Amino acid sequence: MEGRIRELQRILATAEIIPPDSDPSRVDLGDTVVLMSADGYETYTIVGSAETDPGSGFISYDSPLGKSLLRHKAGDEVLVHAPAGDLRFRVVEVRVPVWE
Repeated sequence: MEGRIRELQRILATAEIIPPDSDPSRVDLGDTVVLMSADGYETYTIVGSAETDPGSGFISYDSPLGKSLLRHKAGDEVLVHAPAGDLRFRVVEVRVPVWE
């Protein structure tokens, strides 16, 4: 329990607020992105490294795919240099979260 408390304290101490992008049509942290590849459609939400869960569709902005998607818009072709080789995607849709 103490280890988890220290971990959370470290996360809070080093956390930084990232202002939203001025162009909501571009992929940014927190956005959900619908992609088309040769294998079909895939949907991912771009998150920080602490929230990453690729099996549930949450990828880090620091992952090869996340880095490649940032700042792209719907219709853009994206080339991802991944450990398994180069992958091509087309951004179909960018869904911006609604903050209340």
